[in-house]
Amino acid sequence: MSFSLNVSQVRQLLGSLLCNRAAFELQANFTQLTYNSKAVQPGALFFCKGAKFNVAYLEEAIQKGALAYVSEEVYPVDIPCFQVSDIRVAMPLLAANFYQHAYRSFNLTGITGTKGKSTTAVFLQKILDTSLAAEQKVSGIISSINTYDGVVDEESALTTPEALELHTHFANAAQSGLPYVTMEVSSQGLKYHRVGEVTFDVGVFLNIDADHISAIEHPDFTDYFHSKLQLFNQAKHLVINLDSAELSEVLEAIPAGIPFSTFSTQDPQADFYAENITTDGHTVAFAVNGEPIKLGISGLFNVENALAAIAVARHYGISFETIRQALAAIRVPGRMEVFVGADPNLVTIVDYAHNRLSYERLFQSCEQSYPGFKKIIIFGCPGHKAYNRRQDLAEVADAHADQIILTMEDPNAEPVPQISADIAAFVKETPVSLVDDRVAAYRHALSLVDGKTVILFAGKGDETTHKIDGKAVVYPSDVEITKTALGLA
Repeated sequence: MSFSLNVSQVRQLLGSLLCNRAAFELQANFTQLTYNSKAVQPGALFFCKGAKFNVAYLEEAIQKGALAYVSEEVYPVDIPCFQVSDIRVAMPLLAANFYQHAYRSFNLTGITGTKGKSTTAVFLQKILDTSLAAEQKVSGIISSINTYDGVVDEESALTTPEALELHTHFANAAQSGLPYVTMEVSSQGLKYHRVGEVTFDVGVFLNIDADHISAIEHPDFTDYFHSKLQLFNQAKHLVINLDSAELSEVLEAIPAGIPFSTFSTQDPQADFYAENITTDGHTVAFAVNGEPIKLGISGLFNVENALAAIAVARHYGISFETIRQALAAIRVPGRMEVFVGADPNLVTIVDYAHNRLSYERLFQSCEQSYPGFKKIIIFGCPGHKAYNRRQDLAEVADAHADQIILTMEDPNAEPVPQISADIAAFVKETPVSLVDDRVAAYRHALSLVDGKTVILFAGKGDETTHKIDGKAVVYPSDVEITKTALGLA
């Protein structure tokens, strides 16, 4: 199926966003929307986005056949410009219409929250795929771990893609006949309109805690929180965690007339209430509404993620028997993965935990599953973003760990030793080692093992790249590092 927009349609869609009303002589249809000058094909409408946009990108796009461009600034080039007041609002407007609102052809679930988005997305994907198995169909996913849309199957670069990519994924999913797509919706994705013009069949709110607060992300908690709550205005049905912080404001934000269901591990009045929760360190069992559920993954906090997925699945009419079968077989790569080598007293848990809430839950789960074990944690913080994490993670690790090893984690252009030193400055009681290389950091952790020990390898999970100097550099995942060192590869 081919897609296109003509000049008249573009002008009409942009409406009041347009700053220049002058007509220009251009009759051709636009057959591609892109902001990547390397990917431009003849007939493209090119978008000039980003604070560091370079006119050289536009010139390259013109050489490759771009017919016009959309921009907040007019550049001295020879093709017409649709000058707009907000490029981020313009992109989803045009993309949704260019791809004919492709997301309307399947059931779309959007999941937001500080912690647990990717795990909940994988849980739900597993349930949906199990329900579709008899029809030999599968569902799609757009998450911080991976993206599958029926055409594209790859490791993800962003939690929520930019609007042009997002609607391309939707078009691929529609043309591939996928009945469901599940996606993570980040605060940045909401704040910067990446999911603009999208209506979700179900919107899920997991939890809220301070994160992503910095000069280049959210200036304060209020901005971060209210960005998350924007999802409520774009969903036909909502699923809400009654155990979340700021619950009264969360409930007040639900638009009048929008149906919602609730889940909880604490409030028996919730629509989906988990009780009799137990763990053996490798799996978790509980009952919800009288139905026994077993998760094939550790971590007591994953009960909340499972409840969210169950609530969505039941909304879609999926049976508890199918849900039970799917969750018993669940595995989330790099998420609470437990590895035990030749020594049964040495346990390694690989997890994507990367903020205060996820660290608190990681340690809580570890202490409940492995009482009396010494705890060594390996972690770092990303460069040039979320500076509050350096203090947050240091404080949580200081309160719970017996040894801390600080290492590389997506440093970008910031020196790893400086990031580690920033974190270490907030550690007051626990011994700290600084080991820049992540492989060497795990080896160092093994050298510190003495008796029953849990090594918590946090932050990167199953990811196979690190962001270094603005590029995704291939590097062994934490899963691979662990399996290799323990002789499990």
